[in-house]
Amino acid sequence: MWQDHRNAADFDIYAQRIDAQGVTRWTTDGVLVNGSSNDQTVPQAVPDGAGGVIVCWADYRFGVWDIYAQRLNASGTRVWTTNGVAVARPPGTRPVRPWPPTARRALIAWVDARYGNNDIYAQRLTASGVASWRSNGAAVCTLATVQIAPSITSDGSGGAFHRLDR
Repeated sequence: MWQDHRNAADFDIYAQRIDAQGVTRWTTDGVLVNGSSNDQTVPQAVPDGAGGVIVCWADYRFGVWDIYAQRLNASGTRVWTTNGVAVARPPGTRPVRPWPPTARRALIAWVDARYGNNDIYAQRLTASGVASWRSNGAAVCTLATVQIAPSITSDGSGGAFHRLDR
């Protein structure tokens, strides 16, 4: 998956599936994951456990950086809403880091500047793309210092462990 400027206006997110023999399986030059207005950048992806993928990205469609996600099935068809589901829509979010899903759920962590610091927030999406935790994510670390490079791992019980590099 990648961000692509092929429409000459904004960056959009595209993905391609490549089989074990190196043959591309989806549309030539990839399938559109999200093509809403303004830029979509820093895509991250994890397998969905059913031959597809869950992609999340930083999205500027409303003039502020938000976090969105989309699930593509094994055929490359978008499963959730056409332009993805909102994971978090607070002002100031930054690049995302997903973790491989369990039972087609995804855990997503990101650096967030909604309160002026680089804080770490996380969200869990269900198989249908619905946020399971607090609106705009659960606060993981909100110290007055700068936090970067979030990493998230399932605890096997629907929650998560989070590692933070400072």
